[in-house]
Amino acid sequence: VEMGMSLCPVDANNTSTTAYDDEINKSSKEVMSPSPLIGVICVSPTHQKEGIGTKLLNKCEEVARDIWKEEFICVDVEPNNTPALSLFEMGGYVESLDGEGGALMR
Repeated sequence: VEMGMSLCPVDANNTSTTAYDDEINKSSKEVMSPSPLIGVICVSPTHQKEGIGTKLLNKCEEVARDIWKEEFICVDVEPNNTPALSLFEMGGYVESLDGEGGALMR
């Protein structure tokens, strides 16, 4: 698992922004805010469909919520990575404001 904080597109109606965020967002319709980002969840093909990916995702969400005190979490997914898209969509993630299919958010 690879997880950290990064600027992610978020719904302006569901988050508060700082003066720094407002400066970044001046010329954009999207609101970019520092948020937890899952860059990689990797499960060996021989162990997929055993719930391991879901457990790793749940742990990332737990860290974001309980330790980092963050409400939103983003994931970076290649648009052609069907197994990953399926995992995140089953977890309640939806396409974010970037509109290119590469970022999901919950």
